[in-house]
Amino acid sequence: MAANYEVTQVVAKEALMELKNSLQLAKNVGRQYSGEFEKTDIGKTIEIKRPVRYSTNNTLQINNFQNPYERVEPLTLSPLNVGVQVSAEDLRFNINNFNETVIRPAIISLANSIDATIGAEIQSFNLFTGTPGTPINSFQTIIDFNQLLLEYGISQSDVCLILDPTNYGGALGSLYNLFNRSVSDPIVRKGYLGTLLDMYTYQDQNIVKHTVGNYSGTPVTAVAGETGANLTTSGWTANVTGLLKKYDKITIDGVFGVNPLTRSPTSRLAQFTVTDDVDSDASGNAVIPIYPSINDGTLVDQEPYKNVSISIPLNAAVNVLGAANSQYVMNAGFWKEGVTLATATLKRPFGAPYFYTAVDEDTKIGISVTADFDINNAESKMRFDVYVGAKAFSGYGAILAG
Repeated sequence: MAANYEVTQVVAKEALMELKNSLQLAKNVGRQYSGEFEKTDIGKTIEIKRPVRYSTNNTLQINNFQNPYERVEPLTLSPLNVGVQVSAEDLRFNINNFNETVIRPAIISLANSIDATIGAEIQSFNLFTGTPGTPINSFQTIIDFNQLLLEYGISQSDVCLILDPTNYGGALGSLYNLFNRSVSDPIVRKGYLGTLLDMYTYQDQNIVKHTVGNYSGTPVTAVAGETGANLTTSGWTANVTGLLKKYDKITIDGVFGVNPLTRSPTSRLAQFTVTDDVDSDASGNAVIPIYPSINDGTLVDQEPYKNVSISIPLNAAVNVLGAANSQYVMNAGFWKEGVTLATATLKRPFGAPYFYTAVDEDTKIGISVTADFDINNAESKMRFDVYVGAKAFSGYGAILAG
């Protein structure tokens, strides 16, 4: 039994090393909440507290002492696993390298699913720039994106820009002729972009391509002064199913965004993400769930979180990013702590003969390996398990549509 335990331990450690080497998106996000899930009986969901903000007073006398207004968001883990089985005959006669044949392919699949979890979550960023459906073909596109981050006070320290392969290739092509040979040669020989405008730039195939809703009509706001997580609208074509799709991006004419630090209006319309699919009713009305919630600063405790320049006016035009039913790639840039990845490992299952969990102390990423042997069919069975959850926070990243 001790020898089999040692074999399982070796496999788990080898699997962990392969997992670390295979991850891309997961290497560039925060990991601060993984330890929370290792606590006993905490469950699969925790509440994450957003940073508290206060308004600054510019007179000697303070008329309003502010209460801390804490905002929380849930982070939930889901299971990811890969199961493999190998016959005793294959192990003896056909498999020369167990790591190459069994461990590495299984872990590459698992790592891709972890990165895909993050890729799906970053769709929730509400800020956006770029031209939907048009891949990057000019360095000016990256300059505009960096300007968007600066306008909204997003930290320029540890900012990552993640592009899908097509947009990464477009960025490479747009940069080649801008620099002298010492800079452009690595671009050609290695496809290496490195740091652009203080943004660490990478490519990943798990960046999501979004399909815009089947919207039509002349939509406008239907309630003046509306605040909160819903926007009431009218003027759409009646009875349209899939009018807007989850992760569509919208703006409202005349309503500009606000720098979260200075609370001064930016030069861009306030931007919102649709959080669920939306249909129009028989009168062409639609209530749109959005993120972040509209905050015009009228509530005292929430004034530091103001995110629109004015209260929502009546009959203001509502705009949707991208043509109806079109597709565009949701490349993304974000401060490292603006996206968090949490993982957890299995506890030893009751009755599992061979089990081991390996955790990397630096990244807090862990993997559990459970093994068994089917004596009737002479087959070794092994499963690799990890629980994964990701959360992207508005105000700490943006979408670069391409």
